[in-house]
Amino acid sequence: MAAVASVRCAVVAVRCVRSRLSTPPSGGYTCRRALVHTPCASSSERDNVVARDLDLLGLSSTRHYDLPPFYADVRLHDHTHQILDMSQAIDDPSSLFVVVSQNARKALISTDEATGQPVQAKYLGRDDARRLAGDAKPSYLGTQESGAHVFVVVADDGASSSSSSSSSRFAEVKLEGPHIGRHDASVLAKACGLVSWQIANKFCSRCGAPMHRSDDGKSAKCTGEGCSRREFPRTDPAIITIVTSGDWVLLGRNPKWPPGRYSALAGFLELGETFEQCLAREVQEESGVDVSDAEMIYQESQPWPFPRSLMVGYQTKLPPPTFENPPRLVGAAGQTVALPSAPPTRVPFGRSNDAELADVRWFHRDYLRATLRGATDASEAAMLSRAFYGDENDDAASPPVQVPGEHSLARRLLDRWLDDIRGTDTSAAVEGGGLIERISSAPNLDALSNGHKHWRRKYVLCVVSDVMTDECKLVVRIHELDDYGYHMDCYRQLVGECRAIDDKRRLQVEPLGGGRIEFNPWCDGDGNDGVTHSGYGSFVVYGYSNAFPFERQPLHDLSAAIVQHAYPFLDVSWHDGGY
Repeated sequence: MAAVASVRCAVVAVRCVRSRLSTPPSGGYTCRRALVHTPCASSSERDNVVARDLDLLGLSSTRHYDLPPFYADVRLHDHTHQILDMSQAIDDPSSLFVVVSQNARKALISTDEATGQPVQAKYLGRDDARRLAGDAKPSYLGTQESGAHVFVVVADDGASSSSSSSSSRFAEVKLEGPHIGRHDASVLAKACGLVSWQIANKFCSRCGAPMHRSDDGKSAKCTGEGCSRREFPRTDPAIITIVTSGDWVLLGRNPKWPPGRYSALAGFLELGETFEQCLAREVQEESGVDVSDAEMIYQESQPWPFPRSLMVGYQTKLPPPTFENPPRLVGAAGQTVALPSAPPTRVPFGRSNDAELADVRWFHRDYLRATLRGATDASEAAMLSRAFYGDENDDAASPPVQVPGEHSLARRLLDRWLDDIRGTDTSAAVEGGGLIERISSAPNLDALSNGHKHWRRKYVLCVVSDVMTDECKLVVRIHELDDYGYHMDCYRQLVGECRAIDDKRRLQVEPLGGGRIEFNPWCDGDGNDGVTHSGYGSFVVYGYSNAFPFERQPLHDLSAAIVQHAYPFLDVSWHDGGY
């Protein structure tokens, strides 16, 4: 399985791995053949990998989040005050009508006669609208650039089924909206939201008397004597946020969703709350993570009229995991370079509130990148599925993780974060550079899910060098089989990765040594291990390799540091004993 995390750690030349210093040099850490990578490197430093990353994510140079949000692209002008006679506008031959069902969930759409797939909203003339809605009073939605007024009417009983044909049918706007285009979906969503408000406000909430709708349908007045209460369509604001920490993002799964589907955390405002207070409360309630002191960055909003919500999107930034007192390596010429060392500042432990969500977990951006692009074949799909769900899931067609579609604000927030982390320049890779970036330092650990039990596998620590740019980095690779295989297989796997992206053999691989990595699943207080929704556990790095023995002393601390940097919510330890 391909590596699921990319570690931003320092890199060091092959011959620099010889000894350690107890104190840092006064001039800092430098090395001629070292390139230090940080989680927040500038876009100019990542020009060479942006195009590849966008391709893996299926993103083109025009990103979906650069367009108006779905359901916000109505493109109708409100001419209510310019229309002197609404009934005359309704009877205007140029006026158009959309039809929604009596429960305000479905709308009439045009379909492809051959496939039955939705194509666009079905706009009718006045006579055709009367045949479906009878004498139902139309409500004004807006006016097109052409001057045509657009209205919504509610279908009669039975019209939803009797009007279906090979070219049109009633369909749920929330489900089919993404398939009919942004503008038409926005118009139908607004129509359903307005009708839903009208259905819920037929009677006065103060005195119980019938409400009389205005000519345009956008307000209602109580008919009760001495009441005169007026009602207008209202919107229920809700926050939605991705919680990030460096290269990690916290997502949750609603128990009503299909297995494997995760999304951003969200919730409605309560009385007296600001958006930021609501955000902190909802994240705490759903995940147990305290973000009250985190940086909350407003991104954008999206109407979600199902029936009347407004989603207010944030990115909530926790401090990225950092490493204290990194070890130093010194080469024969006196070059020194710092590498990350455990323990880091931890990513906050997340635990779902069963009353709110079925699961919350931290996802590495490279794992999302690998899974969102889709598995390349059935065997890879099966491997990803087992890695995420556990051995009990043998359905090769099941994706390891799903996220909402591009019509949702959650996906816009997520994709914008993925692009911002690695830069937004979509230019092609610069000739002569960037190859070293495409090899992940992190081991290909596919056991970070709740379904996996204890395992023990062989690993090798290597240095990958680019002979053209003089760059290099430390890389850890483990064997895919428990207690089987050879260290040589790990080495050959890494060589294969390099050859796949480098047909000119610029990348050279030299093994420094090897040993074993042992995974112990998370255990609860009662000693029940393995099957939990947290996905947390620990790694132990130890042992030796007959094929690739370390020249002087084992460098398990460096291997452990790479693993720890890639998986900061796991406990990682090492020792020099054992086989």
